Amino acid sequence: MSKPFITLEQIAVRHRDRWLLEGLSWQINEGEVWTVVGPNGAGKTTLAKAIAGLLPVVKGKIHYHAMGALSPTEAVSYMASDDRRDVWRRERVLDHARSFSGRFSDVTLVRDWIEDNANCKGPLQAKDIADKAGKLHLDGFLERPIMALSTGEMSRVLLLNELLRDPRLLILDEPFDGIDQAGR
Repeated sequence: MSKPFITLEQIAVRHRDRWLLEGLSWQINEGEVWTVVGPNGAGKTTLAKAIAGLLPVVKGKIHYHAMGALSPTEAVSYMASDDRRDVWRRERVLDHARSFSGRFSDVTLVRDWIEDNANCKGPLQAKDIADKAGKLHLDGFLERPIMALSTGEMSRVLLLNELLRDPRLLILDEPFDGIDQAGR
């Protein structure tokens, strides 16, 4: 029999004057893989962010049975399609600063961005990056500029970044957005 991994007990999340997910109960057992589907506005992202510890639960409780002493934000990796836009936005700001200072040839390479943003539990090893990049078919991308990536390539780089954290739970919000059939 599977052990409980996460249990949601009659939770509710509040967003401004609205209660969301009110009364939701659910149990995820160790080793299970779930897909949550529904129309726009149904609460899928709200649920994912609540489980990841990114939105406060104001009613009920989420029990993290297999996280040990880690907080939800340490144990759970959450990746959303908005993350790509955030990376590109920050890079555009850096590009403007580089242009202003006359450093036109400076760019952020994928490897550099990963090393700066991996947020790993321990020191990041080049072998770990190479191994996980290979599994995602990204080995040839590590020396490319981050701004030269397509939407699908950036999604895979963000996934690599999250996998380097070695999370206990990985939540992918709109995981196939911009990824071609081969990349899926």
